[in-house]
Amino acid sequence: MKTVLILASTNQEELEAATAAVKRLKDLGMPQFADTSILTVNVESETRNCPTREEACFGAYMRADGGLDWYGEKSAANIPQADTIIALGIHGGIDSLSFRFDSYQAIDVVCALRNDGASSAGSTMGVEVASDIAEKIVSTKKDQPTVAESVAAEAGDKETFAYLSNGTTTRVQLLTDTIATVLAQLVAKPTAKKTAMAA
Repeated sequence: MKTVLILASTNQEELEAATAAVKRLKDLGMPQFADTSILTVNVESETRNCPTREEACFGAYMRADGGLDWYGEKSAANIPQADTIIALGIHGGIDSLSFRFDSYQAIDVVCALRNDGASSAGSTMGVEVASDIAEKIVSTKKDQPTVAESVAAEAGDKETFAYLSNGTTTRVQLLTDTIATVLAQLVAKPTAKKTAMAA
């Protein structure tokens, strides 16, 4: 079974996480990922750089949807054809913790869309962001900084999530777990129909 996974991003961390997630699912014996090609395409999210959870969900969906559209337009060209086409959209954001008004966490939302219309989504575990940094991010309406940009001076050469979590995790680790879960849930859903994009 041949699968094409379209990652609607050219971000290297996201590509590393998607590659690791596909390998994990293949190693678990899932036939849908035994022969998978990963294609990357830059798709705009149509939302702010570092939005709220709700906006991040929209942004991740728009990226995945744009990835499917891109594949549909390019499918006649010299790119892999497949039994299953899945588009993956990822968008980072800031989420408030309801029990503490001044507490925020950095998250990534992952959305996967299959070419038959099935979908699945999830978000990474949140990593707390200092309230002064988070409030500056959420209050900026134009040219909004990302979490990585906001903590760059303090983090130095440490990866953003490694810095925020005091060395216990990275964005790639968190995304790998979430992407693997979202993809596993998606392929467990029954196939609705064949489309013109399928070989």
